[in-house]
Amino acid sequence: SSEVNYAVGATYTKDQSATLYAVWSEVVATTTIGEETVTYESVQEAITAAGTNSGATVTLIKDNIEENVTVAAGQNIVLDLNGKTLNGNNENTITNYGTLTITGETGTITGAGNVILNYGTLNKTGNCSITGTGADKSTILNNGTCEISAGTVSSENYNAVYNQLGGKLTISGGNI
Repeated sequence: SSEVNYAVGATYTKDQSATLYAVWSEVVATTTIGEETVTYESVQEAITAAGTNSGATVTLIKDNIEENVTVAAGQNIVLDLNGKTLNGNNENTITNYGTLTITGETGTITGAGNVILNYGTLNKTGNCSITGTGADKSTILNNGTCEISAGTVSSENYNAVYNQLGGKLTISGGNI
């Protein structure tokens, strides 16, 4: 039999056969800007796609994500943990240079390094938790502006929150 090339959008009869292949990617996070939500294969891709759109929401879809991410200067991101866990292991799980609001009624950000290294503006809302497991590493190492209003920030081995000289820290709720 001769090889047939199939064109996208073309119409074929039931007498013709074709072998189709699909590659499925795993959805790890979504980015919502206004009414549009797009899926991504990594949290960093979702954060990068948010660009500088004020209030873009990145929502975790997959659980037990092993990834380190950076929020760039000029970005204004809401990170909704959505009951999922983001684990950065031995490095900073999140390095923030922009404006980052962490929310979610459940969910956890963990890591053995500084879980959040903040140089920008960090807002911790919602009942989700941020937990550090590393020795000599702070759960939140703040060099910028940090406000904690809900949820839990804890460390198994060191400082839950360490405010560097020049950092501004406000705790109005939650458990430290």
